[in-house]
Amino acid sequence: MGKLRYEVGLGEIVHLLVRNVKNILIFTIAVAFVAGVIGFALPRTYEASAMIVVKSRQSSNTTVTIHQSNSSGELSGLYDMTINKEPESNDPDYQLDMNARLASMCEEIVTSDVILQPIIDEIGIDVKYNELKDKVTVNVVGDTQFVKIAVEQSKPDQAEKICGKIVEQAPEVLQSALEAESVEVFSPVRIDGSSRFPVAVQFAVFGAVLAFLLRVTMVVFSYLKDDRIRTSMDISRYVGVKVLGVIPATEKGSKNV
Repeated sequence: MGKLRYEVGLGEIVHLLVRNVKNILIFTIAVAFVAGVIGFALPRTYEASAMIVVKSRQSSNTTVTIHQSNSSGELSGLYDMTINKEPESNDPDYQLDMNARLASMCEEIVTSDVILQPIIDEIGIDVKYNELKDKVTVNVVGDTQFVKIAVEQSKPDQAEKICGKIVEQAPEVLQSALEAESVEVFSPVRIDGSSRFPVAVQFAVFGAVLAFLLRVTMVVFSYLKDDRIRTSMDISRYVGVKVLGVIPATEKGSKNV
């Protein structure tokens, strides 16, 4: 093997790819099929979600005590988080800001073992607190007092049941911990009927694109590494002289007249 060809035209590359199009397509289809099968075989997850609304009171400050658990899910301590409020104001923007700040505290409270551990015990699911905590997400909707609670599970009915229990128990705990005016359920639990991940089609498409690019790169690189003389142009490149003529090769077994 010699050094790379130092000069290759676009037409030459296109012609190379056309000659190898069958090989490229077979490789691409094979990889896409395998990727699709893998994507279809992987466990699917479903999401159940609900939305609550947190309305704050006009008070000087609010101190929230959160139960902290260790890696085994056992209670290891407590810590306090305090929300300092400015003097009472009737400004709507102020009210919206305070509601949003209070709502942002919901994530620590909803995902604490104060709420999740009793749900695990009540439903009887074989999962540890920290494992369930990783499957629960709590997000404030923009700069509003609306909070979305979502639960991901491999079984849709289980995701719906856990989310329903959280929404059932969370408002009372949140209202007491945050000293909020009220915490109400804004929208009931809704299950996402389609699997969020994985999607076999997405796996197949990604695999096809990756396989196509990889195979094209391999074909072009193999061609560039091939230093054998095949055409008169190769002779000019390597020898550095102009080719005056070419004697065509006769077919094997033919007779010259």
